[in-house]
Amino acid sequence: MARESWVELGHIVPAATSPRLAAQIQELIPRCLDALGITFGPSHTELIASASGIEIIETHTRCGGGSITDLLRESVGVDLIGMTVRQALGRPADDQPLNPAAGERSAHRHTGILYLTPDRPGQAIEVLASPSAASGGSLIRLDLSGLEGLDSACAPTSNHFRGPHCVVGGDSPEEVVQAAARVAADVVVNVRDHDGETRRARLALAAAVFPADGLPMRS
Repeated sequence: MARESWVELGHIVPAATSPRLAAQIQELIPRCLDALGITFGPSHTELIASASGIEIIETHTRCGGGSITDLLRESVGVDLIGMTVRQALGRPADDQPLNPAAGERSAHRHTGILYLTPDRPGQAIEVLASPSAASGGSLIRLDLSGLEGLDSACAPTSNHFRGPHCVVGGDSPEEVVQAAARVAADVVVNVRDHDGETRRARLALAAAVFPADGLPMRS
């Protein structure tokens, strides 16, 4: 998350946690949902884990945003949207999927969505080059919408718009981050700096450009 705004700059699924932390989470969240009387449909609970323990930030009676349902399907083969629809129709949530292909997982153990920004100050004005097959099969999706006009001096301040992003896969969270960084560096853009000069730049992970916590940035 960006320290200035607490807006998430990426998600990786499954999360890398110790057995002890995983057990704490698995014990706390059901207690939270039981206390709120949430017994039907999907839920999405966010928490922060630190040396002092875990603390719930918020919980919802909906699926998680930020392409989390796509990441779950890609990494562990769980079709959360299909499960929600089946339950709403009165069928068991773990029944056969309505769309057989929707529950298929990719070959990646972990998948992540990482938000991108130019690696030098200025406003992006055009894309000059995008990744090719050199991504090595780790690239699942690249979305550059919202790049033109993006000011790389400004950290994202809203969950409603975080700009261009890529979805990538890997055998570990670190591999996901490294693959996303490679994909980002393959995108060449022109940026107009604050003196009005147009210069060439590449994209980088927003979590690397802005002070951030929560992603495994070290290899």
